[in-house]
Amino acid sequence: MYKSKIVISIILYKPSKDIWFRIRQSIGKKYVVFIFDNSPLATKCPIDILSSPDVHYFTFGLNVGIGLAIKQMCATAYYEHIKYLVYFDQDTVFTSDTLDYISEFVSLVEGEEGKTNKRIERISSITFRDQKKSSCSDTFEFSGRTMQIVDFTINSGSLFFLERLKEIGWHNSKYFIDGVDYSYCLEAAAAGYYIAEINGVPGLNHSIEQGDCLHKFLGCSFVGRRYPLYRRKDFLFSSNKLIFRAMRVDARKVLWLTRSLVLYFVIQMIIPFSHDVSRKE
Repeated sequence: MYKSKIVISIILYKPSKDIWFRIRQSIGKKYVVFIFDNSPLATKCPIDILSSPDVHYFTFGLNVGIGLAIKQMCATAYYEHIKYLVYFDQDTVFTSDTLDYISEFVSLVEGEEGKTNKRIERISSITFRDQKKSSCSDTFEFSGRTMQIVDFTINSGSLFFLERLKEIGWHNSKYFIDGVDYSYCLEAAAAGYYIAEINGVPGLNHSIEQGDCLHKFLGCSFVGRRYPLYRRKDFLFSSNKLIFRAMRVDARKVLWLTRSLVLYFVIQMIIPFSHDVSRKE
């Protein structure tokens, strides 16, 4: 049993060597680290990380997808009596400043204000973002931090309240890659919970290792990348499932998901005919 309130969790799939630095940094900060390896033969996790008593290494010996992997880590942490889990994608950059910020925030949540704040009580997860400005009108202040309530968010950089996540039913393991994040957001809303975001978190970067490029098409600029056929099929299938689920939750969420689906395929269609200007910008 781990004597920790917070676990740092990461899913690996053929990662770059940069992730080993971030994992070692987390261990050095005295965090318990959960690693779920979806490509064990290709990953070759360093021995010093595997042998650390603060690392729990998961693998099924094959790629089981994100939904099952994050569900396994969250449920394991909960039954080890850990209260909070922070999940990062392997290509999300974070630093010791990021970890300190999250740790300090958890301490505030567990303080008197966190225990009596009615909105905090109904939040199932908080996503920490690197962007500076809020894009949402539903905001509130908590211990000097501006939090915004959102319909949908990404999982990477999220702090999960594991007791509340258990009530929701964990993440849906039927989603392989696309749809995992938004399915969780829908189920949280259906269970009466909110999703929150905090912007401007130090040391965090969600985009630099993503591989997205700046494109121009007919004088318009946009950021994106061309996905392989299997990912486009997965996105279409997952989005249709999410839209039907959202019909039983909130009409506004149906419109948001439909718009997201249309925008995704518009970008995928025009990228082959656009000009990659990322190296010149």
